[in-house]
Amino acid sequence: MDWLGSDIWVTWVAIGVVLGVLELTAGELIFLMLGMAAFMAAGFAAFNVGLEWQLVVFGVTAAFLLSLVRPRFVAKIHDGPSLPTGDQRLVGTTVVVAEPVDHLDGRVRINDILWTARPENVQEHFAAGEQVIIAAIDGATAIIKRKENS
Repeated sequence: MDWLGSDIWVTWVAIGVVLGVLELTAGELIFLMLGMAAFMAAGFAAFNVGLEWQLVVFGVTAAFLLSLVRPRFVAKIHDGPSLPTGDQRLVGTTVVVAEPVDHLDGRVRINDILWTARPENVQEHFAAGEQVIIAAIDGATAIIKRKENS
């Protein structure tokens, strides 16, 4: 394997850089772990360790990073409260009934926009002008409930 020459470490570094750039598009930390394993192999290659040992170092490092390190990073990244996005952020907001609301029809005014509404409990009815709370958003319909007096 003389064609690899004594500069095989440069090849490992190039592989590591390419994998790092690929990670920017994927975002799953898999290519990052493989890139780090390539850099570890580059370090061994810089000390003129044989290609077989470089491949062993790459494989062992990749296996270690992918099986033990990556799951912890992914868990830490995805840990924490989820932030409501879109219309789900309206849940819990107090709004005013614009048109009487029953289980068939009705409208509420949310930020000066009329929304279709229906009660959380199908037996409830809300009069125009009444203040209610958004319990959920179901598509383009606000599910409302009676505001508790405090």
